[in-house]
Amino acid sequence: PVPAQGALLNDVARLLREDGLDDVPVHAASAANGDGVPVLRAAISRAVAGRGQAERRAEAELGDAARAL
Repeated sequence: PVPAQGALLNDVARLLREDGLDDVPVHAASAANGDGVPVLRAAISRAVAGRGQAERRAEAELGDAARAL
């Protein structure tokens, strides 16, 4: 129910923090009516784009290490 969403999101965020996942965002979305889906899609897009940047950075660092050897 809508009135309970805030408490549920806070509880999920708390559980993630307790597991050491401080920087994991928590989003509400409804498959039934689509509420929150655009926000969730945008968050997923940002995460995927960020992962690509991390891969490029790691590849560059590996290249530097290989040249140094």
